[in-house]
Amino acid sequence: MAGLNLKNSTSWDYADLVKDCAALLAYELPQKSSVGYLLGDSQREIIADAVNAMVLSTNPSVKDSRECLHSRLDRLLRQLSACFLEKRLLNGDQGEGFHPQRILNSGRKD
Repeated sequence: MAGLNLKNSTSWDYADLVKDCAALLAYELPQKSSVGYLLGDSQREIIADAVNAMVLSTNPSVKDSRECLHSRLDRLLRQLSACFLEKRLLNGDQGEGFHPQRILNSGRKD
């Protein structure tokens, strides 16, 4: 974890956040610990992003730590969304936007 320095890239200190996540493992009742707030619904995406960034930073071919903030899949989805938006704008606001959640849920069998 020491090799990743994302402080200059974002307002979050991912390394400290991941350390706090790891601290949750030390508690028998982590939700009642000083870092229990990390288990809340509002923190899940932030925590997932921090842990993903730390995992991605272990790739030895990564030259710039800012590349770790978003996975390639995340960048692809952002680009796809931007392309759908641009296409819609060029068509006079006609057509459907890109909704990855809808696509993911369409293949679900409940």
